[in-house]
Amino acid sequence: MADYENKEKEAALFAPRERRNENAADFEGRMLINGEMHWVNMWRNKTRNGDEYFKVKLKPAQARAEQISRQAGFEPQGAKPATYGDLDDGEIPFLAEFR
Repeated sequence: MADYENKEKEAALFAPRERRNENAADFEGRMLINGEMHWVNMWRNKTRNGDEYFKVKLKPAQARAEQISRQAGFEPQGAKPATYGDLDDGEIPFLAEFR
């Protein structure tokens, strides 16, 4: 994305350098809403009659960051750590190696 200063409730959308897949947005950008950054995605579409229209989606930047983290196998901040039920230290064979 090109350098652009975000102003409240304004967005500049840019064509991505390369589309990741056929369903990826035709244009992407960011928008500041009430002090919170949001991602903006826009697709070009056509109605059944052939009329062109634009579909726009907004997503809070934090939500997108959490989605990417989950896809990469990381838990989002604030998530509860995994539990192992009633196991005690003696029942976890590799635990001693990490102490």
